Amino acid sequence: MNKRRFYPALFSILLVAFLILACAKPSQTPASQVQPTPEPEGVNFVTYGRPADQPVRIHTDMQTEILRDTYKKLHKAQGAKEISQPYPLTLDWTDWAKSLQNPADFVIVLTEQTDTSESRRFETTGTTLEITNLKLNTTYTWTVTAKTSSGEVTGDKSTFQTVDTIIRNLSVDGVANVRDLGGYHTIDGKTIRQGMLIRCGRLNKSRTQEVMLDITDSGIKTMLDELHIRTEIDLRRTDNGEVGGIQSSVLGDAVHYYSVPMENAPSENNGDALLYNAEMLRYLFEILSDESNYPIIFHCDIGTDRTGMVALLINGMLGVDEEDLGHDYVFSNLAKIGGFRSYDRWIEQPYMKHILNQPGETLQEKIIASLLEIGVTEDQMNAIRQIMLEK
Repeated sequence: MNKRRFYPALFSILLVAFLILACAKPSQTPASQVQPTPEPEGVNFVTYGRPADQPVRIHTDMQTEILRDTYKKLHKAQGAKEISQPYPLTLDWTDWAKSLQNPADFVIVLTEQTDTSESRRFETTGTTLEITNLKLNTTYTWTVTAKTSSGEVTGDKSTFQTVDTIIRNLSVDGVANVRDLGGYHTIDGKTIRQGMLIRCGRLNKSRTQEVMLDITDSGIKTMLDELHIRTEIDLRRTDNGEVGGIQSSVLGDAVHYYSVPMENAPSENNGDALLYNAEMLRYLFEILSDESNYPIIFHCDIGTDRTGMVALLINGMLGVDEEDLGHDYVFSNLAKIGGFRSYDRWIEQPYMKHILNQPGETLQEKIIASLLEIGVTEDQMNAIRQIMLEK
């Protein structure tokens, strides 16, 4: 074929083929550019008398997305607003109420299936109710009693199961950054008891001469009646007035108050908060080894750094792995802490470097070695294991 005829013909064929392929190509974003959108875990709505077909979720979409990703990655939450509370569950008994004669008031009793002593009671005139602060991986039963014109009527027990995940975040009105140290699975297959140790931000304003509450009356009721708090451990400093004039727990005289002041960024020991606060940490573990003190809340100011170090030492000693400990640390970014706590900031803390330089194959072994080094005893750690690990 003549070259003058061949090349124009070849060009025409290639052009037609390109146009055909371009028209046939689906008008979609390339797979490499598609950002995965995690599906929410479980449901957040259950109907009376109908078993839920999925476990009940306790986390929002953003919280779920963070927990599904590695804790080493940054995320949208920047500590600017309080979005750390759990996703509420809605109980609905509308259909059951329609079968009754003029129901006026309803009483809802929510009980843990394996611990009938743990019951919560609600009263309402509506036929739905939002509840929070559920435990992880727990089966609940709930009943509804209606007051009708012909007397009280109680329906059959209904049940639901919560998701088996990590981080039992809690809602306490007026208090930021509240979550349970329980619910985690340890590296040797045990589970940490829920409702025993709770970390949070301050209950009263820091650095004021007079006590000014952050926690509301509703929040105090949650702490006492729902979480059954017996002891408050305050990690804020006393020498500079950080405790805000407090001398006893704002939760009331029935709650033991322990001031265990710690320095977050000490100038001594190369800024190592673990070594610098050795005396206070020994005192803290003495308190934690006494079962009569539980359930306990502990906090500093915003509940991230000193509180985070204590949470790491406790759960790490109990056998929670690094991935879960890291998630617990970055979860504070969902609270109104006025800043951001990254993985790099956590791993670069002098106390973390000190722990990682200790002897041992696992992080648990290194943390135990660090605690022994500052004078925490094996007896104290064994006592805490007996209290905090499910039998």
